[in-house]
Amino acid sequence: MKVSLNWIKNYISIGDVSPQELADRLTFAGVEVEAVEKLSTATNLVIGEVVECSPLQESDHLSLTIVNTGSKHGLLQIVCGAPNVRVGLKVIVALDGALLPGGKITKGTIRGVESQGMICSLLELGVDAKFLSEKQISGIEELDDDAVVGDEEVLKYLGLDDTILDLKLLANRSDLHSVYNVAREIATLYRCEVKEEQWVLPKANESSFIVSSLTKACPQFSGRVIRNIQVQPSPKWLKQALQSMGVRSINNIVDIGNYIMLLTGQPLHMYDLDRLPKQELIIKDDYVGIFKALDEQDYSIQKGDIVITSGGRVMCLGGIMGSLESLVDEQTKNIVVEVANFAFDAIRRTSTRLALASDSSSRFIKGVNPYQYEDVINKATAMIIDLCNTKNIEKVVTYDSRKNDTPPCIETSVSYINKRLGTNFLQQEIVETLKRDYLEIEVLNRDEFVAKVPEWRIDITGPADICEEVIRIIGLDKIHSVLPSLKVTVGGYPKDKQLVRNVRNYLSGRGLDEVLTYSLVKKSELNGFRHLVKGEAYRLINPLTDEHEYLRLNLMTSLLKVAS
Repeated sequence: MKVSLNWIKNYISIGDVSPQELADRLTFAGVEVEAVEKLSTATNLVIGEVVECSPLQESDHLSLTIVNTGSKHGLLQIVCGAPNVRVGLKVIVALDGALLPGGKITKGTIRGVESQGMICSLLELGVDAKFLSEKQISGIEELDDDAVVGDEEVLKYLGLDDTILDLKLLANRSDLHSVYNVAREIATLYRCEVKEEQWVLPKANESSFIVSSLTKACPQFSGRVIRNIQVQPSPKWLKQALQSMGVRSINNIVDIGNYIMLLTGQPLHMYDLDRLPKQELIIKDDYVGIFKALDEQDYSIQKGDIVITSGGRVMCLGGIMGSLESLVDEQTKNIVVEVANFAFDAIRRTSTRLALASDSSSRFIKGVNPYQYEDVINKATAMIIDLCNTKNIEKVVTYDSRKNDTPPCIETSVSYINKRLGTNFLQQEIVETLKRDYLEIEVLNRDEFVAKVPEWRIDITGPADICEEVIRIIGLDKIHSVLPSLKVTVGGYPKDKQLVRNVRNYLSGRGLDEVLTYSLVKKSELNGFRHLVKGEAYRLINPLTDEHEYLRLNLMTSLLKVAS
């Protein structure tokens, strides 16, 4: 899981803590940071504007340009080989001495003409080609009109002044596949507040859309119809946010879905309403047939696979990938936004069998917060209203078969925690630590208390997990390294052990040998001495080797092997 530090800073303020210091703090709290990387390491850049451009003599592709870089650096003469360079273009200029991922830029002479720098493409600043168009790859970057000539904070303008934390998450911390929850984790460690996002939605119209589930593998499914949207390119801030997390921009609708998933950890899906056979989405797990996915490949659906259907046709392979039939594209005007909870084991089986993995399936397999669907769909709605020029929304329709399903309340005690950890923490210290970790605490007496788990921490299920939270937040350094006391006692064996020892010594003294052999044997060793034992041997489902595959039926074969 790669996390943008700039994105995190939208929700918390940790002062002048360096990225490396933050990475170390997270690692010692059990959230290992494998790497701290910058989106771009380019230096000594400035925004310029091409004021003159003419073909370079004796060259069929080079241009001689004069670039205005502002009052500080003035007019620079630069030789450029990009096919799209022209007068009036605002560009990125690497000055003399600039360090780019590809090397150092210095003044030089090209075809007898002095070149005082380089006009750059994003590829030359270290941006992955998968985020760039063919035009961007083959030429220099064409900046928007809002770029200020002479601005030296070029990486900030491009959204490349970011540091990425590469988290190696444990299997139980599925909550951290969410930018917002990573912000909460950092806030817990640094005792700071997390900014809550607020949004106001217009009045929603009544909805006739139908959602339902015919399988226990989908206990909750919600949808909202939004009409009169405009599908168009995303704004620069959204493209930059997704790019920082390794996601390529498609259009505003697809990007909103990816943004919400990265922010909350909850996958969601968008359907073109007008392409649905009926005004309904019904979840099933008994469908058998062929499904054409968004990747334009056909997949064979079997019983047990979760599918979202409309009019009996598959519109989405639940939690994995949508159907090409209900694709949202530039012609889409009306959509259905879906937020659901699927059984992780069903998603894992289908994804593995079909060799079809996605960001959505990986999150469902690890586990998502089952209580946040209403907030997620409202946040997605707010972004669609803001970026897709519409206010025509309908009320959320929800199927929810869960009865009074709430996060667990765990009863434990200070004495249990201290005994398990080998510490002497006071109740006040433990309670304050757990409250920092968003647990609600009800103190019962001087020793016992009840902790209500926050809805996103689906990994906290018992008292042992409470102990883990206490020590990882307070710090493992608070456990003192003390050698155990060794009491001097009179040596000797217990009565039963001494009896066994006496018998063993008696037998070995009369020429008998004791052997200890494996209980597991290979298949060919089962057939000897079958008259001694009746029945079939048990076979291991996953044997480590074929030499130890079956549980033996008698000892004779093993004894003969030792004698041999």
